[in-house]
Formats: sequence, structure tokens, C-alpha cells
Amino acid sequence: MPDTYTPNLGLIKPCTRKNWAEAVNENFEKLGVLHYYHTDGWMFICKNAICNNGVWTQPDTSLQSSVIALGNDGSFTLQTCPAGHSTIPSWTQVASFGNDGSLTLAGGLAISSGGASISGNLSVSGTITGNISTYLMLSLISINADKNWNTKNISNIGGLNVLRVVASSGTGVTKYSALSSEVGYEGSGTLFLQFNVPEGYCPFTDNVFKVSVDEKVVWSDRPGGHQLYVNGGLVWSTADSVSSTNYVTYTQDLTLKSGDVVQMYVHNYHLYGQTYFKDFKIQCDEESKEVTIGSLGHVAPTWT
Repeated sequence: MPDTYTPNLGLIKPCTRKNWAEAVNENFEKLGVLHYYHTDGWMFICKNAICNNGVWTQPDTSLQSSVIALGNDGSFTLQTCPAGHSTIPSWTQVASFGNDGSLTLAGGLAISSGGASISGNLSVSGTITGNISTYLMLSLISINADKNWNTKNISNIGGLNVLRVVASSGTGVTKYSALSSEVGYEGSGTLFLQFNVPEGYCPFTDNVFKVSVDEKVVWSDRPGGHQLYVNGGLVWSTADSVSSTNYVTYTQDLTLKSGDVVQMYVHNYHLYGQTYFKDFKIQCDEESKEVTIGSLGHVAPTWT
């Protein structure tokens, strides 16, 4: 009858005619290489490592020691210790597998249901495929403009162009409009228009817009107008300048940036003086502007 073997470790199950001493010694050799150890809810599968009362030893100091630690919650780790330690001073974690399917490697690579991240450098010798274009947009890359790039210049770009805006020289592009129907107010101090410049709209602080509004008064001898504030500061006023009883378009070039709060108030201190407004617009001409590495712009959101 031939010998049979255990399915997991391949231990010999000798037949009756087999030299039992030879089979047992061979089995001991296999078990000496692979050792199981239980403690505090953990199971350790060890290669060239034995734990006795919390002290780890390395039976063969010419070989690396490895241990897989399995937790009761389904997580496990792979740890190693280099050769040359009769007593193992510490373990180095090579990989950790969480019970949620996450994976963390010693080089800083982490993979979870939320995606993958790496704390160190990424070197790829093959081809990266898939939808990675989103992550290559310059608008999503934070560049430290203070870096001197190791005293080297970036010479293979050719040119970087981003969108900026200047005051409209003609019809321009209307970014914001209000007061499609006229509104009229008596006296002064009424806030009749307020809006915010969208966050992220202006990649630069020198964006100039042409602001326009049609205004008239009821009585020409009682002139009125408006006062326009940006972030609480007065930047444009037609106070006491509007005296026509027919609509006249008033314009002003204003520098605006992301997040600015624009407010417009009625101004007419004459008794029973009434001022009317309509067709408020903010317009600009968009142009391409070449910039340096430290001044990258980004895609502008829609005005509301």
C-alpha cells in the first residue's frame, strides 16, 4: 500500500510497511519550517519563526523570517524580519489586509473602496490605461510657485494660455443680467440689487468688467441715481447725476474677483424724488492670456 499525504501541509501518512521513524522525521522537518501559534485572538502562521512566551526566535539565522497574523475579525497582516537574528527584535509590516477589503502596502500604497493613494513616488514601466484624463487637468494640480525646480527651467511646454476677462469694448459676453423689467423707488437707501461673483470664476485679480444700467427720474428737477458697493466699499455712484425723464444708459469699468459681494442702492434725497432702473448688465470680452507656471488658471463656473 503506498503512502498517503495530508492535503494542507503534505505530511506523510505512512503505510504499515513504511519505516515510521523516517516518515515522522520528515514530517517534523516540514513542521519545523511552518509553525502555528495562537494568542489573544490572533493566529500566526510562521516560517522560520517560533514564539515562546512572547519571545520570537529565528531557528535558521541564514534565512528571513516571515509571519502571517490572522485576526478574528477577518483582517490579516504579512510581516518579515531579515536573516541574522537569533532573537527577532521586531517585525516589519509588508502588507495589511482589512476586513473591509482594503489593502495597505509598506511602500505607502493604499487601496480601499474609496480609491487608491500612494504617499511616495509612483514609477510605471508599462502603460496606464483607463479614464485618467480628469486627474491630469492642470486645474486640479496644485503647483508651488516658490519652487525653483532644482535650478532648472521647464522648456518643453511651449506656452500656457488661460482665460481672463477685460472690460467689454463692444457687445461682449454678458455674464450677469437683472432688472429686465423696470423698478422704481422713492427716496434713498433702498437695496434693490445684490449678487455674488461666483467662487472660482476669476483666475486672476485683474479681471475688469463693464457694468451698465439704464436709469431715469420722474422729475428732472429732482435728480437721483444709485450707489454701487463691492464688499461694503463704494465703487460707483450716479447720485444726483440722473436728471433725464427718459432712460439713459450709464456704464462703469469695475475690477471684480471671485467671491465679491455686489450691492446697489437707490440714491435720491429730493422730496418725493423717484428714480427708475432697468437692464442691469455685467459684460466682458474674454481673451487668452499667456501665464507662467505659478499663475495657472482654471475652468470658470457659470454665473447665476
